[in-house]
Amino acid sequence: MSHLYISKFQSEEGKDLYGLFYDDAYGKKCPYNENWKHVAFATDKEANEKLKLIEDERKREDEAEPFSDEDARKFAENYKWKFATTYAKTAPHEYLVKLWLPDEDQIFYERFVASMKKNSVVGYFYGHENKYFILGNYYYWFMGQHDNMAVDLINRTTVDNLEYRDGAYYYKGKHEEKTYEVLRAEEEWQRAGAYSVRVQGMNRQYHIPLREEFDEHDCDGTKYIVLLDDGYPVATCRFYKISDKVVILGRLVVLPEYRGRGLGVKVLEEAEAWIKELDYSEIKIDSRVNAKGFYEKAGFNQIDDTVIKSGDFDCIKMHKII
Repeated sequence: MSHLYISKFQSEEGKDLYGLFYDDAYGKKCPYNENWKHVAFATDKEANEKLKLIEDERKREDEAEPFSDEDARKFAENYKWKFATTYAKTAPHEYLVKLWLPDEDQIFYERFVASMKKNSVVGYFYGHENKYFILGNYYYWFMGQHDNMAVDLINRTTVDNLEYRDGAYYYKGKHEEKTYEVLRAEEEWQRAGAYSVRVQGMNRQYHIPLREEFDEHDCDGTKYIVLLDDGYPVATCRFYKISDKVVILGRLVVLPEYRGRGLGVKVLEEAEAWIKELDYSEIKIDSRVNAKGFYEKAGFNQIDDTVIKSGDFDCIKMHKII
């Protein structure tokens, strides 16, 4: 995982500040937030004091003594876990946040994390590798943290959601044979669904400024595909014409928790069907380099070897004749 570090920057008001940052999987420098706000200070000393607190907490966690299974079970039963309503249909689970505990109990949280690390087994959640701690009727896991940060949130769900095969545990999932409502969005309320997915899947996840994510092509005339899960927008793309026979397709986004289920393919197929009905014959895209294989499977070909910078992403031009 990435490492938290301090970097000097200028605020929108032109003031010099010292903030905590990390580099994401694409090497992009991202602000570290707490309570949806960038952690930043007027002086380097304050920033270093904050970073030291974070790193000291991680050190305590690393040095914590794991519980016995019996004591770990008592810890888990001693606190109220919150049900994750957002994932009720697709990945039902509960979670416990460290800050909910009294200060004097947080050492026990750290000991529980130490138990999870010591006794974890390999597992997979929709294709993503995880480490599961199986205890009684539950299994527990936490998401990847910055490597100088302590775990601040633990998830759990019941073991009947797991199956063991090929030497590892797999989350069964709740989306088998699931159908999604498809919107060909032209009205404003429908377009709002597309914007919602992009805010969550791009603006928040990759810290792309709104003024970059939403451009001059987000306007009347641009058409959007939106996939809904029980009324909740989960995937989208857009396209707009650049000539009588050619459209540009882009902003294909699937919410993080819905990835790995083929929804990107569904969105692309629906967009292509609509484009054909509108009598266009060519689709052009600017694909991220690491998404080239996805579009090749859909029949797109790379136009040339030119690599284009789109924000912080390296992109290539591809097209498909339909």
